[in-house]
Amino acid sequence: YPPLAMIQVAALLRQMGHEISLFDAMLAEGVEDYAASVDAAAPDVVVIYEDSFNYLTKMCLSRMREAACQMIGEARARGARGARVIVAGSDASDQPDAFLAAGAHAVLIGEGIAALIELVQRLERNPQIESAEWVAGMTGIATVVSEQTHVTRIGAMPPDARLTLRPAWDLLDIERYRKLWHERHGYFSLNMAASRGCPFRCNWCAKPIWGNHYKQRSAQDMAAEMTYLKQTFRPDHIWMADDIFGFHVDWVTEFAEHLTAADGSVPFTIQTRADLISERMANAL
Repeated sequence: YPPLAMIQVAALLRQMGHEISLFDAMLAEGVEDYAASVDAAAPDVVVIYEDSFNYLTKMCLSRMREAACQMIGEARARGARGARVIVAGSDASDQPDAFLAAGAHAVLIGEGIAALIELVQRLERNPQIESAEWVAGMTGIATVVSEQTHVTRIGAMPPDARLTLRPAWDLLDIERYRKLWHERHGYFSLNMAASRGCPFRCNWCAKPIWGNHYKQRSAQDMAAEMTYLKQTFRPDHIWMADDIFGFHVDWVTEFAEHLTAADGSVPFTIQTRADLISERMANAL
């Protein structure tokens, strides 16, 4: 699946007025593909942003960490004057030392949107700012201070309301995704997310990004995005990447009404709890 969290952040940074180039690791043959991408973009800032909606990114942490650290090194060695490097993800939030040792200037703790915006705004005000001053005094990040890892943890933050923009789908090679899906599965699926987090406290569930906060997009906004995907890319199926989809029956009912009015519905798969499926909820779904 496309890296949903990353294209949401790309849309946010683009709205802030920045030119965005995207390296889609999901479609890359290996980390070795990254160097050419950095050379071509010559970025001032590189943001390595884990797709927290995709469970697979958290199932091979040692390999993911190795790949991220190699990419950090490539970014520091290349780009315009050696790029500033920011890293975000569940492993990085839990164990920032490895990523800082590889050369990252800052590790965002949790989803890290507020800290990311502040770092970018500091560069807007002073593109030549020294690295130590760039990250100084910020909350919600890990940095190196006097050769020691310095973490200003603020707990798992509520999901940021600024991530309500439509993801930057145009940055992706959708036709390559379509080709791969048809070759392997015989149909084409894309991903969406209506919410972040989960209010339940199941013992087995790790929550380094959102904690127990739950933030839901509006039903109208979600219906508009599904309609956009249907009209623009014609997927056969949608995977809803939410930990808990819908949650409130009135929200699901409104979602259905908007989709019906726009002829925007695409068959979709969700994850939820059996005890949330009342008769009303089943009918709404």
